[in-house]
Amino acid sequence: MKSRILNVFLLIVYFSIGHVLLAKELPLGNSQLESLKLAPYMSLLKEELAGENPIFYFENAELFSTQELTDHLPSDQIYWLRSEIKTAKDLKFRFYAIQFQFLTNVDLYIYKNDKLIAHKKAGAFVELNEIDPLDSRFQFNFELDPNSNYTLLFRVHHKKEFSPILNFVIENVHYNSQLHEPKGLLNAFLFGAVVILMVYIALSWLVTRYRSYIWIFIFLLSIEFYVLTLQHEFTDILFGNNPKLAWALGLVFLRMGTISFYFFMFEFLQLKKISKRLYNIACLIIVIVGILMFVSFIDSYYISKYYQIGNFNYAMGLVNTAFLIITFSLIWKKIDAAQKLLVLGILWFAIGLFVLIIGVFLIQENMLALVPAVAQITIILICVGFLVGIRLRLKKMEEERIVLLEENNRIQKIHTLEIENKVIERTSELMEVNRELQLKQEELLEKNDYIGTLIDEINHRVKNNLQLLYGLSSLQPIGKDQKLHPEPAAIKEMRGRIKAMMLVNHLLTSNKGEALQLMDLISESTTYLQQLYDPRFKVNIRLELPSKCWIPAKISLPLSLIFTEIMTNSFKYAFPESFEEKPKITIKCTENEGILNFQFKDNGVGTEQVSNGHSIGLSLITDLCRQIKGKLSIQTKGGFQYDIQFPIKHGYSSTNY
Repeated sequence: MKSRILNVFLLIVYFSIGHVLLAKELPLGNSQLESLKLAPYMSLLKEELAGENPIFYFENAELFSTQELTDHLPSDQIYWLRSEIKTAKDLKFRFYAIQFQFLTNVDLYIYKNDKLIAHKKAGAFVELNEIDPLDSRFQFNFELDPNSNYTLLFRVHHKKEFSPILNFVIENVHYNSQLHEPKGLLNAFLFGAVVILMVYIALSWLVTRYRSYIWIFIFLLSIEFYVLTLQHEFTDILFGNNPKLAWALGLVFLRMGTISFYFFMFEFLQLKKISKRLYNIACLIIVIVGILMFVSFIDSYYISKYYQIGNFNYAMGLVNTAFLIITFSLIWKKIDAAQKLLVLGILWFAIGLFVLIIGVFLIQENMLALVPAVAQITIILICVGFLVGIRLRLKKMEEERIVLLEENNRIQKIHTLEIENKVIERTSELMEVNRELQLKQEELLEKNDYIGTLIDEINHRVKNNLQLLYGLSSLQPIGKDQKLHPEPAAIKEMRGRIKAMMLVNHLLTSNKGEALQLMDLISESTTYLQQLYDPRFKVNIRLELPSKCWIPAKISLPLSLIFTEIMTNSFKYAFPESFEEKPKITIKCTENEGILNFQFKDNGVGTEQVSNGHSIGLSLITDLCRQIKGKLSIQTKGGFQYDIQFPIKHGYSSTNY
């Protein structure tokens, strides 16, 4: 009787005190263990009593509670979990993996026969250099020996404001690889499909230059990057030492996809033309999404309020879905068949968003495991709908372009015929006008030849008459004794003037009556007059003339006569027999902006007073200067100096001398 009471007492003690040690023990024998949830074999400690000291928690197993693990634990707290593993002597599989999902920081302490043999770290926010090379971000890999006792201590600190999901699963490595191979193949297939779609969209844009392809490409790229940020392989490659940044950027990519979707809608639907009010509301939503994108990144990266930001995101998703539904219901009758296909993409967008929202509310962060597949399938269906719509739109635009080209060709042909008829009419008119012009040109050529003949005849007669006058003036009366009488001065002066006119006529005839060179006129006149009045060349004449200075025909004769009169007066009166100095004459001409400055200066005896009434030559010089609109100034002290300024390009008189 006493022995039975003792046995009952021992059983009570066993189940009351030893329950923690034995009820949570997981036996691993020679049976083929494929996958097993650890939750029924784990005990929980909801507070950290001794910091991160694993020895304390290993030695005080009675502190852990055996209550059932739930998915509604308070967030942002540190939890310790304990599990006991007993391996059999004939253990069939020795390599195992413990998996979990989306916990941010997990430490695993492995004790074998009461001795710590391993400390591992993993989690969404753990840097890659802290994770064992044999492990992954959400998986611990370890080896178990037969006939051994193991204690697994988990330290969990979930920093994403969601309730931690303590769904640890132990699997043998062989089964683990077989289990995840289909998932990997599915992700690879979906990723390849997205890449092919992106390449197709890029090539389509290069061929058509249709702007809607750009926004679809950005939409597809943004959502794909969002999906990649949820996969630890991508995080490890680009953000291994800062994984928190990858999670924060995921929300940014998601917002970019939403914004690019709206821009695609603007471009494809021509929303601004259809409804200005809906366009303004859509622009306001884009601004809100942009602000939310910036706030989400700051909050996720620095504060880690993922749950709060997630609620804003889902609320904004409902707003987007409601706006799109209202928009299409209002403009349905204003859009064509190709644009209506956009509704198919919107429908898939709404279905995908609805599935994500319902999933988050039902299974919270566990939904993130389904997001990559759901999101990729959704965006593929959306883009296929968009591409079909764009294809129909381009086909319609091509048909409209062909119709427009045909109409333009028809109109162009009509215009071409009209233009050809006008050209024919105008050509006949021009030919008639050309015939008339040709006849008139022939008449003008005949008249010009006749006028040229008359001008040559006139020049010839003028030359003959001047030569006749010059010859008559050169005749001298001879007495009976054949002695030569002195020649009168008036006749000599007249001969000089006639020679000046002959020289001008000769030079103008040589230059076809247009103009003559000042150098030729002055130098030849000087040579003749010196031979006439100073045959012994006692007077030193100095010429300072420009090498190229053309004198118009209308002022050439007055200028020649002026020069002849001045030279004649100088030879006659400036140097009498009693003049003791060496006679000298300086002739200087300069041109400045169409004004010719003529200066004549001798060093003769000069005079005290000049009067036009006592000299025919001086009166003639004054009248000729007025005829060519020149300004005359005379200085008589120390010899005569004449300064004449007159225009040689315009403004001279046409009055004949």
